[in-house]
Amino acid sequence: LSQGRTIHPRRTRIHDSLHSAERTQNTPSPCSTACAASAPELFARHASGVRFVNVLWTWYNAAIAGLQDFGWDTHEHNFATLGRFLPHLDLVYSSLMEDLDESGLLDETLVVLTSDFGRTPVVNRTAGRDHWTHCYSTILAGAGIAGGQIYGASDKHAAVPIDRPVRPADVCATIYRCLGIDPDMVVYDRLARPHKIAQGGEPIETLLV
Repeated sequence: LSQGRTIHPRRTRIHDSLHSAERTQNTPSPCSTACAASAPELFARHASGVRFVNVLWTWYNAAIAGLQDFGWDTHEHNFATLGRFLPHLDLVYSSLMEDLDESGLLDETLVVLTSDFGRTPVVNRTAGRDHWTHCYSTILAGAGIAGGQIYGASDKHAAVPIDRPVRPADVCATIYRCLGIDPDMVVYDRLARPHKIAQGGEPIETLLV
């Protein structure tokens, strides 16, 4: 029930493909299971006028008793962890994009796949990779984005950008532009100090339609 209307969400490709992957791998992921269960709700929320949905793949070690799952924070066993998680991520993302496209919602929905930072180019003594803010990737797709592009590049170690580096503020400005919000819009904090919402970032014009 949403805004006085009953929503009957359809069974989505993201739901079917994730359950198929978990049967094949026999390694259920709490996040992928939750995404599969909530995928119809995402479409129902869109239909009911909700304009922003955040899907968070966090760590569940402290949240679920007995579960040793630190999410993407791979300070240990980086490669084994990615071997379990990446197939689920591939299915979540590709299936969601196909569902949005087939339903006609992709042209008006901006999909952002990102993280708060990258991982060190050097592997530590426990086969892990630690926090690294100097270089990482973000995927933008859907409304306002000209698809089929790779923008920028890192060195061969994925340590630093060497071609068309982008600041987090530039990503924010690009997102605001796609949402129809002026990146230079000023908001005021509780002390009446002015702040630009994109913190001085500039939209990445090459990515925009």
